[in-house]
Amino acid sequence: TTYSPDGRMTTMWFDGPADDFIAACKAGSGKGNTSGHFICGSTIQVNGAKAVANSRLILVMRTKLDGVPVDLTSNGRFIDRFTKQNGKWAIHHRRTIYDKDRMDLVTPGTAPQLDNAELQSYAEGYRHLAYIQKRAGRGLTPDTPTFGSELLANLYRDDDTWLKG
Repeated sequence: TTYSPDGRMTTMWFDGPADDFIAACKAGSGKGNTSGHFICGSTIQVNGAKAVANSRLILVMRTKLDGVPVDLTSNGRFIDRFTKQNGKWAIHHRRTIYDKDRMDLVTPGTAPQLDNAELQSYAEGYRHLAYIQKRAGRGLTPDTPTFGSELLANLYRDDDTWLKG
């Protein structure tokens, strides 16, 4: 009920209807990963029955990489387009922006073997998360915005146009 009936979700590994995203998350639940999202302060611009919210986000995940337990921390933002329908606000489109991430060993001295060339091939804002997601068999969404990227600048311009229109 958080999303509008035509709600969309876009992350580095998914771009499509919110209902499909929720189903994909449920299908992946209980497969050895534990993760959570901390949503911090938000700024919201409202124009009539439309709004754009920019919320800070911290993703934490514990998983295994080549059998070695690792913790991943990803800092970013949710940028949400909201619409008000029948007196209720709901997310029309949620996009995830990736600012930076890191991977830490759970047990020092037990490191997985990383393919450094592959790791470096991913955008800096979500490099470690992408590496883990690919190892889990998930695809990657092309053109994922990161901190300071032209894609992010375009997204902000598009949101301003959408909000005013």
